[in-house]
Amino acid sequence: MPCPTDPRRRPTRPHLASVVAATLALAGCALPPAPPAAPPASTVPSAPPPAPPTRFVTVLPAPLAAEPEDLAARQLLRFHEQLRRLPAADLAREQQRLAAAGTPDDTLALALLLSQTRQPGDLARALTLLDPLARGDSAHAGLARLLQSRLTEQQRLEAQSERLAQQLREQQRRLDQLSQQLDALRAIERSLGTRPPAGPVPPASTPRTP
Repeated sequence: MPCPTDPRRRPTRPHLASVVAATLALAGCALPPAPPAAPPASTVPSAPPPAPPTRFVTVLPAPLAAEPEDLAARQLLRFHEQLRRLPAADLAREQQRLAAAGTPDDTLALALLLSQTRQPGDLARALTLLDPLARGDSAHAGLARLLQSRLTEQQRLEAQSERLAQQLREQQRRLDQLSQQLDALRAIERSLGTRPPAGPVPPASTPRTP
């Protein structure tokens, strides 16, 4: 067995684990400190992106078919515009044409024409023409009742105006009579003022006694 002090003895190798531990310790001292850990992500959900603006599309309804009442009203309005531009000399000819036709549209037009002639009896004739249409249930009944109401009011106003005119004529006649009486009194007064003054009255003679 060799002597421990023998120079020819090889040095003992250190244990492998000790060497590794020392190496790691030296490496830990030389490395920079690790960066701090990132904070945990927030649990609050982020706001959603804004929604695009809503676009409204206007949908137009399909045109409705014209009702018979609408057609009758349009026909009467067209005739009213023609009547406004019709010369007075052509009213009689147009009245004869409408009276000969006899359709509901022509009856309404004739009643409208008669309401504007200002002739005696024409307004009453127009109301007579409208009465059958107003009592029925055709497409022209509503217009007939409307015209009938208007012409009845026009007839009432014309009758009221005629009564007022009659009262004014009566008052004017009385004023004329009073004026004539006043003129007669003034004439009598003037005639009395132009007479010569009367002379003295002679004394009455006394009768003689026998």
